[in-house]
Amino acid sequence: MIPGEKVGVRSRAWALLIDLMVLSILQVVVLVLLQGIWIAGFNLLVWIAYSAYFDGRRGATPGKILLGLRIVRTDGSAIDYQQAFIRCLVKLVPLLPLFLFPATGDALSQTPALLRTGMGAVGLSLLLLSAVVIARHPFRQALHDRVARTYVIRIF
Repeated sequence: MIPGEKVGVRSRAWALLIDLMVLSILQVVVLVLLQGIWIAGFNLLVWIAYSAYFDGRRGATPGKILLGLRIVRTDGSAIDYQQAFIRCLVKLVPLLPLFLFPATGDALSQTPALLRTGMGAVGLSLLLLSAVVIARHPFRQALHDRVARTYVIRIF
């Protein structure tokens, strides 16, 4: 039996919000240092590094740590960097449109508004679908949890 309660959508969403705030601060600092030059892959690489590092090292990103959540293997043991990386890559699939077609930045002048709006809608729709999958799955697993063979549990 896996220790800890399986975590649903609400706790995961709050942890994601905290992580996005931390990442936004980092991204603003870097963009200011780059004098406003928007680099398409920068946000994506930062998210991969952030998630894979913290999940692989601590079993949780800072957002999950603050909320008392941890990622574990389906047998209850700690995940490693490889599982964290795989989990992160699969989790990014619904977020790709949001990373590649941001709502703000220098890329706006180069990306047609209809494409930005459409890709953002696709990304948000995929995120909502992921939330529905977590809510309806008996073990509260999203696709990235199933592929990486992990659970998100509450530890306190």
